[in-house]
Amino acid sequence: METISWGLLTQLGEDVVTGFYRALTQSRVAFCFVAEEDGAPQGFVAGICDWSPVFWQVVRYTWWPLILAFPSLIVSGRLRRLLETGRYTKSKQEGVNAEFLSFGVKEEARGRLWTGTALIHAAMNEFRRRGVLKVRGVVWEQNERALRFFEAVGFKFVSDIEIHPGERSRTVLVDLAPKT
Repeated sequence: METISWGLLTQLGEDVVTGFYRALTQSRVAFCFVAEEDGAPQGFVAGICDWSPVFWQVVRYTWWPLILAFPSLIVSGRLRRLLETGRYTKSKQEGVNAEFLSFGVKEEARGRLWTGTALIHAAMNEFRRRGVLKVRGVVWEQNERALRFFEAVGFKFVSDIEIHPGERSRTVLVDLAPKT
């Protein structure tokens, strides 16, 4: 919630965030890694090999907090955004199932660049271990720092996307197939 405070998931509240990441850690097709320093979390990365089974696990772990938040979801317009995001998860954007879902490193983390790089490489290695050959990421087009970072670790821009009308994001891909 701290590193992606502007994100839709964070805006849905701590119980939804907790349920969402619990669903990921319980899934056979998703994973999360946390970087720690002296026992304190410094950053994290989450990846999904295939949205289809994860979507229903997320529903299972977040339905109650979402019901409790339903009135505020309607008033704030977040229900529409939540439905748009759900539609996106089923789209297989760029024909790729696997996705770098979320990634963040605390601003005050010592060795912030190295922490982020280590997390990304750990995720790429996990995707490879699971037999995934291509991974996409979707980055809000105004998040220039994240776009530069993903490019620096090997992702290539492939297309623009609007998950939410009027909010452009960029789809980036990385090819994890062994080079011959």
